[in-house]
Amino acid sequence: RVDGTMFTALHSYTPQVASFIRSMMQQLVGMTFLCMLCHFDDLEMFRDVLSSVTLATINSIDEQGLTVLMNVCLRKNQPKKIEYIEALLQAGADINITVPSTTDRPDAGWTALMLQVFALHQTDLFVGVPQIVNGSEFAVIMGLIKKYCPDEVVMRCLNTQDTKGNTLLMLASTVGSVGLVKYLLELGVDVTLKNRLGETALT
Repeated sequence: RVDGTMFTALHSYTPQVASFIRSMMQQLVGMTFLCMLCHFDDLEMFRDVLSSVTLATINSIDEQGLTVLMNVCLRKNQPKKIEYIEALLQAGADINITVPSTTDRPDAGWTALMLQVFALHQTDLFVGVPQIVNGSEFAVIMGLIKKYCPDEVVMRCLNTQDTKGNTLLMLASTVGSVGLVKYLLELGVDVTLKNRLGETALT
């Protein structure tokens, strides 16, 4: 959340921006400080502030149940989206945090990667294997995750089950993306996991 320490860090960068954030508070109720910064479309400022805040701040959850990484993944037209995600991963953003089950969101239990799949599905980018494999947003983000996160952390993220027991692979199957399903299988996701209905991604 916005507090004195965060404002001090931002104010040292530029007093005008700190003042502007205060004026936006009523419009951005419940959003964390770092999520607000993404609205400025100033990647260098974002990186500077990331270097001056704690890991707990980077991974904090806003009143909507989302971390800043989740917020960025959900944005369909975020300028420099990949660069923002890389900056967060490099700073230690936790890819395994999930939307709290205490929220009334339909995506409770989802990770940032699950939210990314939903965002891509909304923009009709799942058209087949070539796009998924050759530089698609999802594949690029997966490359960054594998670059900055240990293998066991990556596999835990790929196999996370939400509050209904559904996995990333199940989500890909639900949205009808054959290309993404094949791509996830190549990454080695667990096909034996079952949701609360006793279904696997392949049933």
